[in-house]
Amino acid sequence: MKDVYSFKSYKECIDHFLNARKQVWGAKSQMAQFLGCQPGFISQVLGGDLHFSQEQLLGVCEFLQFDEVEQDFLILLLNRERSGSSQLKSYFEEKIRALLRERESIKNRINTRSETKPELASEYYSSWKYNVVHMLLRIDQYKDTTQLKEMLNLSSAEIEQMIGLLRKMGLVEGNGKRLAVTDERVHIASDSPWITRHHMNWRLQAIQQIQDRPKKGLHFSSVMSISAEAHAQIKSLILDAIERSEPVIREAKDEQVSVLLLDLFRFEGS
Repeated sequence: MKDVYSFKSYKECIDHFLNARKQVWGAKSQMAQFLGCQPGFISQVLGGDLHFSQEQLLGVCEFLQFDEVEQDFLILLLNRERSGSSQLKSYFEEKIRALLRERESIKNRINTRSETKPELASEYYSSWKYNVVHMLLRIDQYKDTTQLKEMLNLSSAEIEQMIGLLRKMGLVEGNGKRLAVTDERVHIASDSPWITRHHMNWRLQAIQQIQDRPKKGLHFSSVMSISAEAHAQIKSLILDAIERSEPVIREAKDEQVSVLLLDLFRFEGS
């Protein structure tokens, strides 16, 4: 099923979610009863030139159990379609684009506690090893720095330097051999000057994994000839999957370090 944000018309969106129900006509009658109108009015709006009022559309959103941001999106679509001038229509189109841009930002779709301080971020994202040490320290067998050195084949000085940075960032606490990871999280924004290095670090590791252990991971590449609309739908599905993975990650027991990489882009030549 499509998500709300993949539609360019609020009528098409409502019609889609009503048709997704097993009893379409029953759903329309139930929605009409919920709104306090005749079922024929619902059909006239969805299939004709009539429009819901904003109050009626809020009722529709409540009936279909859309969340607050989905309601905001549909209200903007309604206002754009009801605009009486090109200037007003352009105004609402920009509002719609802004909402979609904000939603597409992964930073706004996951529960990030705090931003990394600029003076520390450049070092943290300079090497994949900081990420790995941070995650390994969540696993019981690696809370002893001796195990970290053996796992990563690093010197004591290198391990201590990395742990020192993690302490400064508030990600690790404790002294001696036993260390504890705090609840603080880091997330690098899409406009960060270190985003390119962060992506390259882990994609190089993925290439190394494909070469050394091709059957142990999940690696998928697909080059497609598709429409711009299909591209947007796939992007939305990926963002939804990232959002839904968050509670799974939070509730999972710390047993291993796993790496997830996703890429979707329009090829525009080399």
